[in-house]
Amino acid sequence: MSNITVERRGNVAVVILDAPEVLNALSGDMVTELSASVDEVLAGDARALLLTGAGRAFCAGANLQGRDESPDDGKKKPAATTGSVLETHYYPLLNKLRHMDIPLVTAVNGVAAGVGMSFVRQNRSGPRRWRILLLASHYWLASCNGALDVG
Repeated sequence: MSNITVERRGNVAVVILDAPEVLNALSGDMVTELSASVDEVLAGDARALLLTGAGRAFCAGANLQGRDESPDDGKKKPAATTGSVLETHYYPLLNKLRHMDIPLVTAVNGVAAGVGMSFVRQNRSGPRRWRILLLASHYWLASCNGALDVG
């Protein structure tokens, strides 16, 4: 079953993280699928990419439930180190999003934690470094020094 949905709305490609049962937390398979979906969008004629989540969350971070499985074949293997997973899966995807030639719009419809917040921060893409962020009506910003309710 696919956890990434790609839709077309005019000149905009809408990429939806579609695992609402885990608040769109990304498994290794989902990262691979999302990267392939972004490649598909970039190979087409879309003029912008909108990234959002299904259900009540944007992206709750990494899904650690399947961390003993390879993102490629789902077979049980020794757990990879966090650093190697970041280097081989997450960083290349974030780099791809950051350096796209079309604007990235992040429509944050709920929780954005961990890698979800990293996606939000990547919305400085395109030749003019577009900054487009859509937020829900009530949200929290958290930092190392605590949280600030800005909604």
